[in-house]
Amino acid sequence: MHTTVFLEEVIQTLDVQPGKKYIDATFGEGGHTKAILDAGGHVLALDLDAEQVQNPPFTHENLKLAHGNYANIEAIAKEHGFTDAAGVVFDLGLSFEQIKDGARGFSYTRPDEELDMRIDTSYDQTAAELINHLDAADLTDLMMKYSEDLLAREIAQDIVFIRKTRRIETVGALIAVIDRVLERHLIQGRSDKQRTYSRIFQALRIMVNHEMDNIRSGLEQALNVIAADGTIVFITFHSLEDRIVKRFKTTNHNIVIKEVNVRKKRTLKQFERSARLRFIQKIA
Repeated sequence: MHTTVFLEEVIQTLDVQPGKKYIDATFGEGGHTKAILDAGGHVLALDLDAEQVQNPPFTHENLKLAHGNYANIEAIAKEHGFTDAAGVVFDLGLSFEQIKDGARGFSYTRPDEELDMRIDTSYDQTAAELINHLDAADLTDLMMKYSEDLLAREIAQDIVFIRKTRRIETVGALIAVIDRVLERHLIQGRSDKQRTYSRIFQALRIMVNHEMDNIRSGLEQALNVIAADGTIVFITFHSLEDRIVKRFKTTNHNIVIKEVNVRKKRTLKQFERSARLRFIQKIA
């Protein structure tokens, strides 16, 4: 059963008030949205994955659903009458169902799945297309930048070498390439290997979905749609996301950024243990 990350902390941080408007920028399986609705709030929930909003787990008279990218949150909020929102929630992790049943190659534990990794399947380029065609120098640079793994350069170089003779199309094929590099470095421990798998898959997902650019745009636009004393809640899962949120203060002086000290929660699933909650308060 899926556990929504930081559910109580998000509702407390938003200080949800009956009748006020809130935007869930990453609807997923609806955990944060449902809690806001239960507290009396009105919610506009959007998700980049059309499946998440076309087949929601519940409906509610105070809920509006929209398929869209939070990089365009300002236009979506205006379209649905949700400007001057009291709060916005960004939960930047994949939903459990996307990993479990998405069949898009998000998880390194599913070797037979195709390397797709598109959150929005209308996107043109899959992860397989990216790693089989991207210029060698660009692939190396991006893998290093977005995985922050010490072996990223070598893994990218092996991908380029292997793809000369056969395409890398599946999760298992990519894992085989990563394992070649790990074996050369005599890395055999399960936890050490999984750490590298996770980082490389993270990098590819970021590249395919333009996640860092989306976060920057979403942050800027969310600041435009919240009320003068509104709150933006951000749940991040790795340092790249978290840095964007922290650096946002340097270009926006009418905000305060705080961290809720709940980063280590033993009740969360393994892929959620690195979660960190920060919130941005707009200064009236």
